[in-house]
Amino acid sequence: SYGVLLNTISGATFLQDGKVVSISPGGALMDSVTPMDFLPGFNLEGFPNRDSTKYAESYGIQSAHTLIRGTLRFKGFCNAMSGFVKLGLIDTEPCPMLAGGSVPVTWKALLCKCIGVPPST
Repeated sequence: SYGVLLNTISGATFLQDGKVVSISPGGALMDSVTPMDFLPGFNLEGFPNRDSTKYAESYGIQSAHTLIRGTLRFKGFCNAMSGFVKLGLIDTEPCPMLAGGSVPVTWKALLCKCIGVPPST
């Protein structure tokens, strides 16, 4: 969904070992992936999700030294999303080439535009 994709370029803030850690928006979140092996048979990875620190008071755990609200995905998700971000395929701004009523575009033309190279013939 749109929200899943936008989350990959959002920032995150969490508490780890008593220190507030912030990850800037723009795709760096996908570089902070951690393997999750708590469910045998599942090949999962996790990453922080938005601002985790605001949940300390809500849940009465202000004394917690580590507080991370996260997202779980199957292994490889973050690597793939990181590639899409670097290619310019995930962005908060609409792409004029894909606007309703615009001329149909090929994947090649779209990718060339995103990475700033001229399409060869």
